[in-house]
Amino acid sequence: LTAGNLRAFVGALCATVVAACERHIDVATVWSTDVDVVLARLNECVQLATLVKSTLFAYRAKVNVRAVTRQWHLEQSGVFDALDGHADRVRALHRLFEELSDMRRLDALEFGGVDGPGIAASLRDSCDALRATVFGFKALSAAAMCDTDAESDGCQTFRKKYAVLQDNVKRFDASVSGVLRQAFTSCHGCVAATVDLLLLLRPFAHRTCITAAMVQHAAPMFRQLSSDTDAAMKEFTACHTLPPAVPASFASELQ
Repeated sequence: LTAGNLRAFVGALCATVVAACERHIDVATVWSTDVDVVLARLNECVQLATLVKSTLFAYRAKVNVRAVTRQWHLEQSGVFDALDGHADRVRALHRLFEELSDMRRLDALEFGGVDGPGIAASLRDSCDALRATVFGFKALSAAAMCDTDAESDGCQTFRKKYAVLQDNVKRFDASVSGVLRQAFTSCHGCVAATVDLLLLLRPFAHRTCITAAMVQHAAPMFRQLSSDTDAAMKEFTACHTLPPAVPASFASELQ
């Protein structure tokens, strides 16, 4: 097996994987397909690309151990460029639809208390702003969504839109932080209300802004609660003593 034949084989294999993944994702229909289904397909394609590459490198290592004069140098041939580019694009698409998934679930949140409806409305407004950016990708053709050629117009257009998305995600996270600050403030230090809010937000803990809000506003309260509990326990033990044990002699006399 010559180096040229090896590169041709690996290149053909990678091209086959990329084509199979593009068919599986079916970019032309992703906007009309359930978000969770799209995310599952994208995950499967990333896993397949990773598996193919890791398997080839594992086999390369085994061959190189046995061969002294003829070594595989796959990483130096650029043969994985198409597969790597495809995997990077799939990860970008995954981020895109993950945002849609989060916004759909955030839209459905209901907050208690007098301020609850206003807080929920503010959160939906933040989601609507980011959703508009995500839906901007609908204007791209299916070819442009899959194009990973850095020199092509389709690829450059996608990258520009994705850069705008990343900036808007930062603005969205900042907006959500403000909304959650209002939500925690509306709990007025009530432990039960704070716990309910934490449970409501727990499914979104993968978002840094939400985790930060949970830690910032809930941790001090729970530390104070723990301190108050310790103080109450010390006061109780200082003021109350258990009755002394009944002497054995006295117990025998009672019998």
